[in-house]
Amino acid sequence: MENDSYWMRYHAKSRASINEWSKMQSNERPRLSVFHQDRDATIYLLDNIEQHGIKLHNGLDIVVSLNNYRGGNVIEETQGLANLTLDVVSFVTMAYCELDRFDLQIIFHEDGTTDGVIPVSSPSTLDLSVPRKIQEDVFCSVYANRDKLYESDKEHVARAMAWSRASILQKQPLFEFMCLWIGIESINHVLSRALPTIKGKKNVLKNNWRGLFDIANKKVADLDFEELIYARQQIFHSRGDISDAFVTKLATYLEPTRKVLNYGIGSVLKLDEEMIKSIAERTALKMFILEPLAYNGRFTGLRNNIDWLLTNNPKLLINDAQNEYHFNDAGDPETVIKTNTTANFADGVKFSAHGWQLKEQGNSGVKITNVKINS
Repeated sequence: MENDSYWMRYHAKSRASINEWSKMQSNERPRLSVFHQDRDATIYLLDNIEQHGIKLHNGLDIVVSLNNYRGGNVIEETQGLANLTLDVVSFVTMAYCELDRFDLQIIFHEDGTTDGVIPVSSPSTLDLSVPRKIQEDVFCSVYANRDKLYESDKEHVARAMAWSRASILQKQPLFEFMCLWIGIESINHVLSRALPTIKGKKNVLKNNWRGLFDIANKKVADLDFEELIYARQQIFHSRGDISDAFVTKLATYLEPTRKVLNYGIGSVLKLDEEMIKSIAERTALKMFILEPLAYNGRFTGLRNNIDWLLTNNPKLLINDAQNEYHFNDAGDPETVIKTNTTANFADGVKFSAHGWQLKEQGNSGVKITNVKINS
C-alpha cells in the first residue's frame, strides 16, 4: 500500500563489530546509522549479542527502515541496501561479512495497523574469535566521500568494494584472487584517466594499467605488478596451466593484490592518506572454520575386500555437542566443546585412537589448544 513504512532486520555473519570486544559484557548496545536520501531509507548497524554464560558476539544485525515505500519488491530493495552496507563495513575493516538470513519484517500501514513476519531461527554456530571494530570516522567518511562522486564513479567504487568483500568470503586462493582482480578492473579506468598516457609500444601494458601501476610502485613494497597482470592473463585468458604450483604461488599474491585494490578504492574516494593506509595495510580477517575432527589410530577386524568395505565402511557420528563458554585469565574468550560420538562399525571391527587431527581454515585468530579423548 502506498505510504506504508517497512522495518526489516537481517543478520550478517561478520568478523566486524560496532562495540569494543572488552565492552560487550555491559548492557550498552551502540549503533551506527546511514541515511540514503535517494531511497528515503535509514540503515542501522548493531552487534548481535548472544548470552551463553558470557555475552558473545554473533555477527551484526542490519535494520533497514523504509519510509513511505511506494511499491516494488521490498525484500530485494532492503537486501540490496543491506549488502551495500556490508560492502562498506568489510572495506573499512577488511573483515568477513556475509548476509546470512532475514530476521524480521514489520509493516506500519498508513491506516494505523501493523503487520509482520517473524521467521523461526536455528541455533547459531558461534565464532569465538575477537571481532575487528568498525572505526566510525572511517565508515562515515567512506559514505560521505562516495556521495560526492559522479554517478558512474560511484558505481565503479560500489562494485570494487563488493568484489573486495567477496574475496574475503572465498576459501580457495584461485577464487580469492579472481574476486580481487575483478575489483581492480572495476576502478582501473577511474584511476588511469587522472594520469598522463604512457607512450610507446613497449609501454602498452603499463599504459593500460597505469593507475594501478602508480599505486603499486608508490604504496606496496617489493611488488612486481606485472607479475599480477600475468597471473590475471593466465587465469582469465588461458595463458598457461592452472597447476598446483601456480595456485601455491598465487596465494602469495593475495595480500599485495588486496593492498593495491584498497589503496585504489581509497584514492578514488579521496580519503585522507592516513585513513587509506589504515584500511589498506590490514590483512583479511576471515571466519573461523574447523575441518572435521579426525582421529589417528589402529583398526582391527577390517576385511581387505572392496565389496565388504563399500557395504560396511566405518563411520563416527556425533550425537550431541555441548559448548561451555568462559573468559581466561588474560580476558580472552574460551570454549570447551564436549561431544558424544557413536561408532557405526560392522560386527567385530574396533578402532583404538592414539591421536587427533584438527585444524582451522583461514586467518581467524582462533587457536586450538587441546583435544582430549575419553574412550
